[in-house]
Amino acid sequence: MTIWRSTSTFSFSQSKKDATADKIKSFENLVVGWNFGEGVPVLGREVTRALSALDLMRQFGLSITDAFPGLDGEVKVTSYKDDYYVQYIVSPNTLATVIAYKGDTLLHRYRDISDQEARKRLGAVAGEIWHTSGSLTSRNTMTFGSIKLIPLPSSDPVDLASRSSPASASTSLARVFADS
Repeated sequence: MTIWRSTSTFSFSQSKKDATADKIKSFENLVVGWNFGEGVPVLGREVTRALSALDLMRQFGLSITDAFPGLDGEVKVTSYKDDYYVQYIVSPNTLATVIAYKGDTLLHRYRDISDQEARKRLGAVAGEIWHTSGSLTSRNTMTFGSIKLIPLPSSDPVDLASRSSPASASTSLARVFADS
């Protein structure tokens, strides 16, 4: 077994100025007819659901985000990673849609599913994205976006139980990958 350790720390906490979250919150202020006479405001329930989807995307490492209101009160939360484009759409009917593309190729489309199912599908899509974008470099390091993992010498003890709790604002990564 090889033990991999991150060379950096990261935080899922949102910055003081969060343009995507602020944009989603502003959708409640839309008026009837906001788009050339068409469109309804987004309800608070959908804003909350969209913010939850945004947070989940970020937890899955999909950090380049944007959001768009729909004419019927829906919110589309989007994320970009390399060639991948992911949409999480919350609808006023309490259903959600998850769509993923790689370039111009549609990879997945899960329409009108519960938020619980959409969260699972988003997790699976994010896993696919990270699986295909992780790469082993010539220096025997593994990189996933901005996270760089390096192998620890086998003589270097690692106490995985002493890692920071998930609730902490900044978490040091320690990952165990079994050799294949």
